[in-house]
Amino acid sequence: MYNVLIVDDEERIRIGIKKRLIRFELPIGTIYEGENGIEALEKLKNYKIDIALVDINIPFLSGLDFIKKGKMLSKDTIFIIVSGYDNFSYARQAIEYGVFRYILKPIEKEELYNVLQAAIDLKNTFLSREIEDKNPLINKILEELKSNYSNCAYSLSDLAVTVGLSESYISKVLKKETGMSFNEYLTSIRINKANEILLGEGKLTTINEVASRVGYSNQHYFSQVFKKHTGKSPSKLI
Repeated sequence: MYNVLIVDDEERIRIGIKKRLIRFELPIGTIYEGENGIEALEKLKNYKIDIALVDINIPFLSGLDFIKKGKMLSKDTIFIIVSGYDNFSYARQAIEYGVFRYILKPIEKEELYNVLQAAIDLKNTFLSREIEDKNPLINKILEELKSNYSNCAYSLSDLAVTVGLSESYISKVLKKETGMSFNEYLTSIRINKANEILLGEGKLTTINEVASRVGYSNQHYFSQVFKKHTGKSPSKLI
């Protein structure tokens, strides 16, 4: 799941974009908000932001200045400008700063969806390359997690026994290479898989069955975790 930051000084616009993101059938996790450039930088410092949707005309620090500083803080974040200014000089600066796309307001639903899908595809490509480039040890750890996500009793100690390493060392390696703890990474695998099943099978399955298939013995707990990470209830996808 990919976390998104919406930066705009108008609350109604932030709410409108957030509602659209929740409705989109995309692997979007936590959605953060920032009403000015300074607040947005703090969010970028404190949270893992995969995609940032940024207005140019925001208080304290312009959207372009925020992106310039943000690039130094988080090189893996994909920045997308959402602006009411159809201005060539802004667009040129945006290109110089490595902005992924420039969307004009009022935002077209289909355009926003397509741009987000393209950004997620790019993130997936980067992630695949990163995993391929990692040493055999992290590859083995990640493969073990992917092979055992459906086991609701699977734990860090089980992984440690399989790979022959201490739990503390595995935790350190996972955090360094993925930015996530054992539980966070395992949860991301489970929720991504659950999202795939729900979108692919819909009414052909049940929430209880999906929960069981991705390693949750309790349907209600699964629903809570799914909503926390995607912003929507699994029942909305059936």
